[in-house]
Amino acid sequence: MNTFYSASSVEQSLLMVSMFLLMIWIIAIGFFAYDSPFCKWMKYLNFVILLIMGLPMVHFTQVFMDISEEKTFRELLPIPVLGIVLLIAMIIIVIGIESIILWRNGKCTLNRNSIRQAMDTLPAAVCYFDSTGEIILCNHQMHRLFHVISGKDLQRYSDLQKALSFCEKNPLVHLLSVERQTYQFPDGSVWQYRQTEITDQQGVVYTEAIFLDITMLYRKNVELQKQTVRLKEMARNLKQLSDNVLILTREQEILKAKTRLHDEMGTALTAVRQSLQDEKSGAPDENMMRLFRKAVDAVRSDNGYTEEQEEYDRFLEDAATIGVEVNLSGELGKARIMV
Repeated sequence: MNTFYSASSVEQSLLMVSMFLLMIWIIAIGFFAYDSPFCKWMKYLNFVILLIMGLPMVHFTQVFMDISEEKTFRELLPIPVLGIVLLIAMIIIVIGIESIILWRNGKCTLNRNSIRQAMDTLPAAVCYFDSTGEIILCNHQMHRLFHVISGKDLQRYSDLQKALSFCEKNPLVHLLSVERQTYQFPDGSVWQYRQTEITDQQGVVYTEAIFLDITMLYRKNVELQKQTVRLKEMARNLKQLSDNVLILTREQEILKAKTRLHDEMGTALTAVRQSLQDEKSGAPDENMMRLFRKAVDAVRSDNGYTEEQEEYDRFLEDAATIGVEVNLSGELGKARIMV
């Protein structure tokens, strides 16, 4: 049977390269399985596999070098080439299964890489500092925003505070509100800064710095303010229109009252004139007198007399209302009134 010693140099090279690549693969699996709590058995299994492969691998490497240098060597491990191939195939199957298990467990297992990846996918900018101001964990969004603010990379907590304090003089980032700590960036986005202190289970205090994207909320607020201004303007216009309606209504009521008064007075005066011109009538017509009294009552009701007014003053006011000029000759007791 053809052994490793009697195999050709090409076969020996292929076998050694295959075993070397498998050893690298096993070491990589052990590295990724180090943080996994469900794959601790892989570390022991891979250690055994490395021992099985490592001892003959060292000897085969020495033999290969002696053969290439045409030196004499001893056949300590006359392993058939077919046995080596089967061993390599079995190891490939085992580490392939381990790789699949690690890949599946990696999706549902939290580790340092998964936490960092989750932090980087957050839409908010988050960064944690220890008590000395050193960065413990920081995502890409925070690095991006800080680079826009200061033009540098975030290194310490003091750098962040210094950059935020100079935002009022920054031509790129505008400070919208000091109380709410809102900043507008060159791309039009608006971010709100928050800072809190958190304590872990061991009592260690960390500083949490967060930028929250409030762009949509800010735009809605601006639009709401514009709508409020428009509503106030509409309210003023409605109030002015309401006042005008009241004025027009009052003027229409006054016009109706004056028209009614004018019609009644005209009817009464016409009746009086006809009665005076009627030579056959010896006494005033009762219908005429009724119309005249109604007209006089309407005048008095429209004038709204006060209790202090005398009868003569009321007479003058009634005459002025209907457009009659009154001339008084002599004393009031013996006066002769001409209208």
